[in-house]
Amino acid sequence: MDGHWERHQGAADRLGGTKTFRRLLAQHGYDSLDNSIISKLLKIMDHRRDVEAWRATLSERQQGEWSAPSTLFLHCPIFAKRKARSGPRSRASRHR
Repeated sequence: MDGHWERHQGAADRLGGTKTFRRLLAQHGYDSLDNSIISKLLKIMDHRRDVEAWRATLSERQQGEWSAPSTLFLHCPIFAKRKARSGPRSRASRHR
């Protein structure tokens, strides 16, 4: 992670939020990313130090295989904790 995301996110925050962030990404060739990937990348960047520390414990093979944002999200315990805390929704709450 080379700092591009942080610069774009910081500029977007100063200039007007998500739409601005999208425009900045497009200007730098990242316009093919869908919203779910961008959301995951932003969450990863919010926890960058913890994610990098966790990745340092992985084998070289795992680091390569789990480098995509969606895959990293599935395997990284930092994000698994969030899912566990929110817990599965009950059937009753799904039908409201």
